[in-house]
Amino acid sequence: YRSIKSQTINLNDINYWKHQEGKGVDRLKIYLKNNKKICIELDNLSNSTKNYEMVNTLKNFLIAKGI
Repeated sequence: YRSIKSQTINLNDINYWKHQEGKGVDRLKIYLKNNKKICIELDNLSNSTKNYEMVNTLKNFLIAKGI
């Protein structure tokens, strides 16, 4: 993860998102209005309690914003 650069997503650029969970890797896919897609593999983030809480905060924020 050291080579990953910080990125910012403008909420107005998000068209919609999907949360996929199941037997495989849990993912959050964010679909942008410019037809690009961002995929975040949540299993890689939720190895600790703090990261798990951050993932839930992000999902709840997107739901609250109606995105």
